[in-house]
Amino acid sequence: MSRIVYLYSKVKSAWRNGALWDKSIRFLITMFRRPFEVVTGYVFLSNSDRSLNAKDGFADHRKKGAHHRSNPEHIRRIIAAYKAAKQDQGKVAPPYQIKGLWAEWIAVNYQKLISALEAEDVPALSSLMENLFREQFTIGTGGYDDYIRYHTLLGSFYVKYLWSDYRDKLVSLDHDIQKVAFPAVGNPSGVFLNGNILPIETLRHAYHAVEMNQLLRNVPKANIVEIGAGFGGLCK
Repeated sequence: MSRIVYLYSKVKSAWRNGALWDKSIRFLITMFRRPFEVVTGYVFLSNSDRSLNAKDGFADHRKKGAHHRSNPEHIRRIIAAYKAAKQDQGKVAPPYQIKGLWAEWIAVNYQKLISALEAEDVPALSSLMENLFREQFTIGTGGYDDYIRYHTLLGSFYVKYLWSDYRDKLVSLDHDIQKVAFPAVGNPSGVFLNGNILPIETLRHAYHAVEMNQLLRNVPKANIVEIGAGFGGLCK
């Protein structure tokens, strides 16, 4: 039911912004192309890749007590930073104010997060942070999107195919996959490997990080700036 409400909100917002036709075309193309790509990719996987442990990787890790617990002091600092940013937001010149696609993204996906921040509700915000990557406000980070797709008809195929694809890309750059890890923060989803959860997004970040390092190997003291750094996965 919540998914239907979410999609309805997206359609209504796109209609108001005049982007409904363009988004509908892209959605239909993706809807028909992705199942074919996923099934074909899964068919060509090795038996060991088809047996990757995604079930435990997508289980609720909060129940096992191994995940990171929110520090109330950190939560209060986040609330204070949000409040200060909202005060400064009113001083921003009109051309730089939040609008368009990003305004739509916040209005549709960030309701629970914003409500907890504005109410200064430390327990509610702690709960959201401890379920990071499975809450709607983390859409676009990779983790939430993969978590939602995993629970679709071809979800397991999708995860194993894409995870294997990024692992192979990383290995092709002569990087040891054993050196790639994700901290026990939030409630991440991925393949359960060697006692740890390794999300698809982490492999993607590692691949591009190694790729950039190789491209810049002859550049002394290179400075790299990431615009739109998300939760800092690529920098990590």
